Amino acid sequence: MAGYWKYKVRNKHFRDFLPKFFTTLDYLAFMIFELSRGSLIPEQSNKEPRRIDFNKIKKSLIICKGDQNDIGWLSLKDREKIENSLNKIFRGISSDGQEILKRYRDIITHRYLPGIDEITINTERQGSRTRAVPDRGKLYAIGDGRVTYDNYAIPEFKFTDLIMVARSLIYNLSDIINEIASLEIMKTVIRTD
Repeated sequence: MAGYWKYKVRNKHFRDFLPKFFTTLDYLAFMIFELSRGSLIPEQSNKEPRRIDFNKIKKSLIICKGDQNDIGWLSLKDREKIENSLNKIFRGISSDGQEILKRYRDIITHRYLPGIDEITINTERQGSRTRAVPDRGKLYAIGDGRVTYDNYAIPEFKFTDLIMVARSLIYNLSDIINEIASLEIMKTVIRTD
């Protein structure tokens, strides 16, 4: 039963957490885009739909820094407050933690479910960079001369490393949402009593 709770229940929910965290950031970016009445990211000339995501909103806020006029419902003061808030998303996460996030995102987005304290898939094509586990090396390689597979037979991630990164992300996101909720325009739509 302990293995069931650890490897099935805990890992299933944690595997869902990081993708949903980044989806939440994109929802937050879309809300900021809506507060700008669609002005932060202009329409594209080729009539493609606008793609709104966290990084695009951050870049747009930097680009419009010199504009003293209101952009939609956002004043210059509001935009500065939002930009400062969004810059806090990776606060307190070391470069190792950011590398863990990047590797985790690459694996879960493009490949398979990563191993968290367990082995999920232990072979892959030789030279694939998403499976390579830093500082642990491969156990052996198998192949037929045309295609070679590496065998690592160790989990990609330790839960203790991931949970520290996740804890920082949750605290940072909470701070960001509270700061954005304190904007003047938000006070008219959010009830705090």
